[in-house]
Amino acid sequence: DFSKDIHKSQPYHDSHQEEEDADAADDEGKSAMKAVLRKPFNQSVTDLCLRDVGIGEAGAVTLSNLLGRTDTLKNLAIDANENIPPKGLKNIIRSIKTLNKSIQILTLSDVKLLVNHFELILGVFHEGQCQLKRLSLARCGLTPFHMKKLGGSLASTKHLEWLDLSSNYFGNDGAKLLADEFLLSYSYQDEQVVDSIYVSKETAKLLSDDHEEIVRLPLKFLDVSSCKMSKGGADILIESLIQKISLEKLDVSENDLHLCAQEVSSHLQKMRLREVKLNLCKLGTIGAQKILDAYK
Repeated sequence: DFSKDIHKSQPYHDSHQEEEDADAADDEGKSAMKAVLRKPFNQSVTDLCLRDVGIGEAGAVTLSNLLGRTDTLKNLAIDANENIPPKGLKNIIRSIKTLNKSIQILTLSDVKLLVNHFELILGVFHEGQCQLKRLSLARCGLTPFHMKKLGGSLASTKHLEWLDLSSNYFGNDGAKLLADEFLLSYSYQDEQVVDSIYVSKETAKLLSDDHEEIVRLPLKFLDVSSCKMSKGGADILIESLIQKISLEKLDVSENDLHLCAQEVSSHLQKMRLREVKLNLCKLGTIGAQKILDAYK
């Protein structure tokens, strides 16, 4: 974990000194990653945290090389590296997708993702060799344009158990596309479950294919808080999760549910959740009562 050692710890008052210290911190970040890359460390490190270390172009190249060589790294956190070059980020994700076989936990929170970055990440699920179990893309700037790239990628994974998409403003359009992923993760023998739920044209085409079954998405935790969802999005997404019996924890906080409280309460009543968060959802007294009634 290099995040604490490299992170700036003192306030700066001299702009020239600030630039020098920032350059020094970046140099330290590069040196730290080079140290990890040297044998035998690159064959023994299982958890690598490079949070907010100012990964630059050279650092991205070093990290990409590491990801292609290690077969022991299971947990990679490079969140809060807001200024990482788009090309460097693309190379890092491509290395995970095409070369790495070991990563199970990937944290990219607070890293701006372009649509092609998101598409590469999705490629890890249906083309990659590593078995991702936890993925955090909180505050990555995901929009409906990003979500249009889903195309069954999440539904194809056998391993993903933990997904954090919080504070991405993909809204109702993105919520519907995400709902499609959960519908696609069910067996085609359960087509009656799909009948009453929104299904996009792309999903309808996939459902018409001659496949007997789609691999289940064994999700246990889903965070879609603060995603600009409301009636026509949040309720559809929650409904699509009813048959996801593996799901234990759901966070839909800070979405506007005041016009769909009845639908949400009805859906929640049919689920087997151990924990649900509905903080700051504008439910009001009546809406809150409807939610509470679902658990009587």
